[in-house]
Amino acid sequence: MENIDKIANIDAIANAIKNNSEDGFFFVPWIGKNYDKGLKESKVLVVGASHYCNHSNICIHPYNNKDCSNYNCQNKCNLGCDYFLDCTSENTKRYNDYCAWMKKEEYSKSYEILCNEIDEKIYDCKMIFEKLKSTTLGEVCNFLDTEWGDNNSFEKFSKFCIEYFFEGKCYKEYRNQLWSHIAFVNYAQNFQPASTGNKFKKSDFEAFKKYLEVLKPDIVIVWGCALGGELEKQKFKKEAKFYGYNWVNKGIQFVNSYHPSYGGFEDNGHLKAALDKAFQEASKGTNG
Repeated sequence: MENIDKIANIDAIANAIKNNSEDGFFFVPWIGKNYDKGLKESKVLVVGASHYCNHSNICIHPYNNKDCSNYNCQNKCNLGCDYFLDCTSENTKRYNDYCAWMKKEEYSKSYEILCNEIDEKIYDCKMIFEKLKSTTLGEVCNFLDTEWGDNNSFEKFSKFCIEYFFEGKCYKEYRNQLWSHIAFVNYAQNFQPASTGNKFKKSDFEAFKKYLEVLKPDIVIVWGCALGGELEKQKFKKEAKFYGYNWVNKGIQFVNSYHPSYGGFEDNGHLKAALDKAFQEASKGTNG
């Protein structure tokens, strides 16, 4: 794949870590190389819901290693996790240094390269390579590497955005270009159990506000009705000017789309119309 330093903004990610606070975010944000240049002259932050732990795939051995004591005939790992319930409730950061999740042999080489280059820019022991806090970076690097990419939500969202922002250019050629222009985070700051859905915490909202403070987006695309509803529950004042997808808060334009995993993600053109409106309003703010 294209060198990861041509897609990711290593300095900006390192600075985000340095400018974070103890009560800020846990998962390090993805920041594209051209994030500050924006899309249609606006900085775009995309917010997913959470990272999921499926409890059984934390073995660091290759799946086909039949000498592994945890191997079984279904080519699966029997290894469980004694800390699963604690980690997926509210204490993921407690296992940042010890969990084997990021040490699996299932991450693109670009993940290692990116983290090591970020680590070289941080001098106060906030290392991120093979730490749980780098999960977001690992998922994005995997998606961008054609040998590893297998994220249906990322793919569906990217195909829509390439059609919208790049007038239907070739998906394979413009995928890296798109991700070099956006930032991406997940809202929940703890792993979520894959079987039970999201259980958001008040601390997740505080982390979300820290992401906004550090990244300073002009437009935020929020994935899913559940996450949009969560922001309302946290009394995140919408100051609604438009019905449905759009709202504005403290000068930032928000678009609350359906989750890309939903079959009606584009909603018969309503998502495109909402983005059109958001960029129009953001342009007024920039020029005003």
